[in-house]
Amino acid sequence: MAELALLSLEQSLHEFNGDPARLYLTGVSMGGYGSWRLALKDPHRFAALVPICGGLDAPGRHSVSRNLDAATPVSEPFLEAARLLRHLPIWVFHGEEDPIIPVSESRILVRALQEVGAPMRYTEYPEVEHDSWDPAYAEPELMPWLLSHSRTS
Repeated sequence: MAELALLSLEQSLHEFNGDPARLYLTGVSMGGYGSWRLALKDPHRFAALVPICGGLDAPGRHSVSRNLDAATPVSEPFLEAARLLRHLPIWVFHGEEDPIIPVSESRILVRALQEVGAPMRYTEYPEVEHDSWDPAYAEPELMPWLLSHSRTS
């Protein structure tokens, strides 16, 4: 599916004369997982990444991230993902009270990105459940932040 999405993106860029240096990737919930996956599949294609209430499909993901606390070491799959994306500006959003995708899914990725020095931001909305995309996409700084990034190579 990821390959098909990237092929569709390439066709759309060609057909609509898009700017390949200004491709921004965002996704919500299952699409949040998809945005991480696409970014990892082609880490130099996008200018910025905005995953919302998503996570990483990685071996041991459920046993690691769902029980994450401040003392839990970040496991290798998350560090490897962070290393691959450490050049990419990323702004992660999640609702603290999300009953569908636990906030720990984002927290562990954020911790891994911080460990490798990635240019990232994290916004966790207190008392927000799964619909964190509403405040995220209404964030006044989001569009200027996105548009301030372009891929240089």
